[in-house]
Amino acid sequence: MMNLGRTVLPIVAVTAMLVQGCGETKETNAETSNPNEEPKVEVCTYTVDQENVEVLWTAYKYNQKTGVKGSFATFSISGNQPAQEPEGTLDGAIIDIKTESIDSGDPTRDPKILEHFFGSFEDGENIHAEVLTVDREKSSLLVSITMNGKSVEAEAPYTMSEGQIEAKMEINVNDWAAEAGLSALNVACEDLHKGSDGESILWPDVSLIVTVPLTKACD
Repeated sequence: MMNLGRTVLPIVAVTAMLVQGCGETKETNAETSNPNEEPKVEVCTYTVDQENVEVLWTAYKYNQKTGVKGSFATFSISGNQPAQEPEGTLDGAIIDIKTESIDSGDPTRDPKILEHFFGSFEDGENIHAEVLTVDREKSSLLVSITMNGKSVEAEAPYTMSEGQIEAKMEINVNDWAAEAGLSALNVACEDLHKGSDGESILWPDVSLIVTVPLTKACD
């Protein structure tokens, strides 16, 4: 008679070896993660879209201080570099503006502004503005503006939205010794600056806005 014990034991042993072997193969092929491996961080670079930068201004007339909006169409930007944060693109930025490109929305007024206002300036064809510092905590720029042979520093708070920085500045042109040019322009445009009270007033206050679109590239 066949001894079942001797037959069954070798079969069980072989089966156990096969199961154990399969288990080891799965463990060897399983993917493992390194707990010390840091996740990949996306690095982005911001660059000024120079073709779409805008330099806007608002002058004021009448006793009611009514705004007259305009822009400069021709200017160049230099001195700045791409950066890994949006406001970093403004570090060291320089804007050189050609005053002949002024657009007040009235083609009869623009030649008078050039002749009587900027025409009274030293080097009246150019305005030079340079970003001296970028205060990231206060979201403010310190800007040096040179015109009429004078360099004056002014604060320019800025805001950031998706893909754009907007810097605003309030200046008084008399800080650049512009009284004579302002008076001459007011005389030349007397009727345009005359309000309902019959008084002709051109204020020395000017609001400046520079909008800076950005391009973003990430690795």
